[in-house]
Amino acid sequence: MKRFLYYFPVAFIVLSNILYDISAKSFPEGINAQAGMAFYYTAAALISVILFFLTSENKNFLKELKKINKATFSLALGCTGLDFGYVLAFRAGWEISFASLVCNILIAVSLIFVGLGFYHEIINKKHVAGILLCLIGFVLITHDYF
Repeated sequence: MKRFLYYFPVAFIVLSNILYDISAKSFPEGINAQAGMAFYYTAAALISVILFFLTSENKNFLKELKKINKATFSLALGCTGLDFGYVLAFRAGWEISFASLVCNILIAVSLIFVGLGFYHEIINKKHVAGILLCLIGFVLITHDYF
């Protein structure tokens, strides 16, 4: 059970990201990106409220809202930037199989420096080898674009 609880979030993220990329690639071409995003954030808020009541032992939603801090706002800002960026990337012609891969490689490598600088995480030889493989893969898949 402990192993399931460890890997379940990763599987959930991967499946959600697949749905996300397919949806962003299928975003209506003629709609203003911000109008479409405003609708889907409204839908996401409704889904989140429903999930709160389904999963929370404490059903006091207003009490939970009082715990919000600046990280909640910065998360909203980051999500909006991600969503807008992917919509723009797909509208610019990026293929679904490469846009996410390129972005995630760059994000992963960038977060290594964040982890080192802000969270004092340690990287070992295996991590360095993985980073190098990511960067080699990035060069291989993007050489036709740059």
